[in-house]
Formats: sequence, structure tokens, C-alpha cells
Amino acid sequence: MSIQNLYNWFINMKLLKYFAGSLIISLGIMMVLAILVRSLQIELPTDTARYFLLIWVSLAIVISPFAKKIIRV
Repeated sequence: MSIQNLYNWFINMKLLKYFAGSLIISLGIMMVLAILVRSLQIELPTDTARYFLLIWVSLAIVISPFAKKIIRV
């Protein structure tokens, strides 16, 4: 397979679209949670920011079936 064929296959994948949508949805959920935690003045451990990316991607994977129902094309 040529690089152009791989590129076209990658762009046309619906799973990529759903995963990107679930990343956006999960980022919104995490922002709401951050605002809630901040307004309730809950103390978080200092290394929470280190694991932000891991938590974000994990939440996106869990939310991906929900994103498939929301995202329509």
C-alpha cells in the first residue's frame, strides 16, 4: 500500500470521527467537573495535573458509544 492509500483510509475512518467527538465531549465534562471542584473548594492532590491526559483519554474511551449516538453525518 502506498502512503496516499493509507492516508485516505485513515481519513475516511468513522471511528476516528467518533473518537474525536468523544474527546471533545469528555473535555467538556472534565471542564464542568473542574469548575464544580473549584467552586466547592475541594483540595486535590498535587499530582492530579500529571494524570489529566490519562484521565481525559480514559473518559473519552468510555464515552465513545455515547458519542456515536450524538454525532451524525
